Amino acid sequence: MKKPSSKSKTIRYKSVDEFGADLGLTSEEMQSIKQAKVSKTSLMDGFEFPIVNRSLMLVIFRQPYVDWANQLPDRSEREFKEPHTLENMTNEPTAYLVPEIFDDDELDAFLERMWIPIFEKELASWTIDEALWPKKRTFKMFTEWFEIGFSSMVFDIWSKESLEYTDE
Repeated sequence: MKKPSSKSKTIRYKSVDEFGADLGLTSEEMQSIKQAKVSKTSLMDGFEFPIVNRSLMLVIFRQPYVDWANQLPDRSEREFKEPHTLENMTNEPTAYLVPEIFDDDELDAFLERMWIPIFEKELASWTIDEALWPKKRTFKMFTEWFEIGFSSMVFDIWSKESLEYTDE
């Protein structure tokens, strides 16, 4: 099997405030982080980062997916005037928590089992009309339409709240 690309994006923050805002930290928590930074103490003081018993897989759109989404008839008026670009669609990949995977062979085996439901989930995120989905979906097509990012280490930096599962 051809191994999908496992490149992942790095998010770079301009400031601790920007990072904290993304995490939804309170002003007190932000102040604590800033004081730790100023006093040269560890930023991890007072924070727990438990490891989640999952790996993370990112599904990142490639140009064929963007082209497909741009030709759908049920787009908004704005989307007709300003079609999506690869750049704006790759800014927010889909993140999947997957079973713990530790090597390329395990990732390959997982993708062999799960590429169809993942492909269908990504198609359904744009239209639930299956008549508009590509008819002959293959693993080769999956790897042409999506780049796969992967991490075997997942930390819960917001462990003070329990994870919740919701249905769409």
